[in-house]
Amino acid sequence: MLEHLRQVLARLREYELYAKVSKCSFAQETISFLGHIVERTHSDGPQEGTAIEEWQPPSDVHDLRSFLGLANYYRRFVKDYSKIARPMTDLLKKTKLGIGHPNAKYLSTT
Repeated sequence: MLEHLRQVLARLREYELYAKVSKCSFAQETISFLGHIVERTHSDGPQEGTAIEEWQPPSDVHDLRSFLGLANYYRRFVKDYSKIARPMTDLLKKTKLGIGHPNAKYLSTT
């Protein structure tokens, strides 16, 4: 960890940047940055994970659009996101909407 601090300070010096010590936190396990909890391994705020886990299955096209909007925010963290989301995005196309469509299983019956 000390080596990382040296690297950061060297980079600041290299580009003639300054850090205000009173605003710095050193040797922290986690930090909050722009609404996310940043750790060594990943960046994800607990409130975002909870929101996705508690999301109800979409019951109509409006709900599906809302869910896909939320999911698109995390697409860079999900391998093959476009392949996973494709059946749901196909439901948004006017020519493919309908209860008989094979992808309609993504819409809840409640």
